[in-house]
Amino acid sequence: MVRSFGALSALALLTSVSAPALAAPLNLNLARPDITSGFISVTYNATTDVLQATGTAIAIDFDGVNPPDHAITAGTFTLTASVNSAGSLVGGTLTIGGTIPALGAGAPLLTANLTSFGFSSSPLTQIFEFTGSVTGGSQAAAFGPSMGTILFLGGGFNGTFNSNFNNGNFFGQAAADTARIPAPGAGAAAIGLLGLAARRRRR
Repeated sequence: MVRSFGALSALALLTSVSAPALAAPLNLNLARPDITSGFISVTYNATTDVLQATGTAIAIDFDGVNPPDHAITAGTFTLTASVNSAGSLVGGTLTIGGTIPALGAGAPLLTANLTSFGFSSSPLTQIFEFTGSVTGGSQAAAFGPSMGTILFLGGGFNGTFNSNFNNGNFFGQAAADTARIPAPGAGAAAIGLLGLAARRRRR
């Protein structure tokens, strides 16, 4: 059975740690397919500048109709980025592992090199956003050349990269959407984690 983390994301939204917003998010416009991941632990080491997010890839959706189209078996979500003290991306990778038995799709499902990073640390939106160039995986053709990931931390980030942090009381409970970035003018509907949480609650 696919585990739902919508209620968890909603709880995190209401109780995340307060901090001033110090940078603008990317305000990503994402299309489908959309891979939902959860149970994510987020850590940052200010000495090495390494941001690490690891968790579970849960399901992939192609049409936006609940429930998501296919569960992911033995799914993994691994994002490793180098982010300097100014909050700028130096580089990084994303790998989503697991298989989709219904599609006969093998691992990894998606790999990408990260190309941009934005974040918000306001009390209700502790969000990290990434874009990347797709480099491989059994679902690479469906995603096309560009992907985006919206990572909802749930707390623990004070708006700077001058010291170590993790996602606080929600360690191991962050959520993420990874989806295709449509070509300009494609008219695809935006996907956000608030909508994701509401959609999961309606299941």
